Amino acid sequence: MTKIDLTVSHDVDGAFKQLNIAEIRSKYADEGTKYALNVLDGKEQAGYLMKLACFRHIRDLQRQGQDDFPFVYDLKKTDQILKFAAMCPNVDTGEPTELMSWQRFIMTQLIGWRDLNGGKRFSRAIVSVARGQGKTYLMAILMAYSYLIESLGLENQDFLVSSINYKQTKKLFGYVSTMLKSLSSSSLFKKLADNVELAVQSDQVIMKRPNNVIRAISHESGQYDSYHFTTAIVDEIGEITSRERISKIVSGQVKVKNRQFVQISTAYPNPNVPFHDDQRMVQQAMEQDWKRDADTYLGLIWAQDSLEETFRPET
Repeated sequence: MTKIDLTVSHDVDGAFKQLNIAEIRSKYADEGTKYALNVLDGKEQAGYLMKLACFRHIRDLQRQGQDDFPFVYDLKKTDQILKFAAMCPNVDTGEPTELMSWQRFIMTQLIGWRDLNGGKRFSRAIVSVARGQGKTYLMAILMAYSYLIESLGLENQDFLVSSINYKQTKKLFGYVSTMLKSLSSSSLFKKLADNVELAVQSDQVIMKRPNNVIRAISHESGQYDSYHFTTAIVDEIGEITSRERISKIVSGQVKVKNRQFVQISTAYPNPNVPFHDDQRMVQQAMEQDWKRDADTYLGLIWAQDSLEETFRPET
């Protein structure tokens, strides 16, 4: 493939116009690819970092089958996660909330991209959006999917929901536990819940028979040792100033198949935090399109490109 370097020009639009993507347009009609193309075609407004993420998706679709790219975009998985999301109730309304196009892009990126063994490609991911955009609801869907669907046939799996302190952790766990209670009483999942003896407790959800457990552990407590989380979600990670405890999550996942560590946050005033450093690293990896750096690290960062946009409501 042609070498594309955006580290200096930052001209995603110009680079995209040079691509021949007729085959991609005809082959992929899924919601994730549709969003990426709409952003790059100028039909959906997005900042530079999201244009990079969309460009990466399109380029990676083209890379499939190459020796140095051991990943595939599984359309069955993208369809599965979106159908599952359409059944998940929002705790505020008790009814499923229809996802917007950018939210569907998040889900399809996290679940649709697989390695050649069928496991998730992105073992680590950053999802950064402004407050009030439903990211807690999205992550509850992701956890419920991982716990109910991806753990089928597996035993002794640990799952993590966490945030900076106990109060924030309980908020995310409340979303997850309420969603699982509702799903387990529905006609589609009641038999499964009964078979595994699903029990929702104050700080954990447990399938008693296979012993698969979702644990609510705050960063404040730091009790991540000895766990090997299949899926770990840490909310408001942008406020965390040290990598020490987060490293325990990552190191514990090293030998776990189909692992995924999702870091979600709004932006915080202090740029000297690991979350910001990771964003810059992922940005550089996406800009250096020809390299295979950070192929398993996803960066989905919705941000304005300048302070001036603050005074332009249309952005």
